[in-house]
Amino acid sequence: MRAATAGYHFARMISYSAVGASLGAVGGAAGGIFHAPVSRLLPWVMASFFVVMALGWERHLPRLPFVGRWLLRLSRRTAALPVRQAAVVLGLATPFLPCGPLYLAFSAALVSGSWIAGSALLASFALGTIPLYLLGQFGAMRLQASLAPAAQLWMRRLLALSSALLIGGRASLHDGSLAAPLRCLLCH
Repeated sequence: MRAATAGYHFARMISYSAVGASLGAVGGAAGGIFHAPVSRLLPWVMASFFVVMALGWERHLPRLPFVGRWLLRLSRRTAALPVRQAAVVLGLATPFLPCGPLYLAFSAALVSGSWIAGSALLASFALGTIPLYLLGQFGAMRLQASLAPAAQLWMRRLLALSSALLIGGRASLHDGSLAAPLRCLLCH
């Protein structure tokens, strides 16, 4: 089982890196289109996404039905494979799963400026999500069993709102919109 898990995560990192390299190359080739204004706007888009999640509005967003059908066919085909091979195939397919934070990471790779930066960004994203997968596989199941559905919903919303505040606060400090007031507060 450990070999299958390792294969899955290694394949995820490879596929995310390849997608990141492609997006970074496209963004870098487009040159001036994807420079400072878009890169400064992206954290605010990410923060807005997490606010949408915190308020539960994501259920009103349009779905792509072909993705669900493709994933169903892929899961049927991998069911016949040995566990290790199925894990690698599923790992390679993960960039194509419907996932808002992943699509936001794709946007960041697009404005990264080069194929190397895009690849490194998405490889980092893949590596950074491994602890979440492990938590989900081991600890979160126990936590979910102990919490009522309403408590689980509020926990998800609180985490999404916290993410929005962290990203928005960091973006505010970076673009200077909060830096001047904070300097005034710290000086007095």
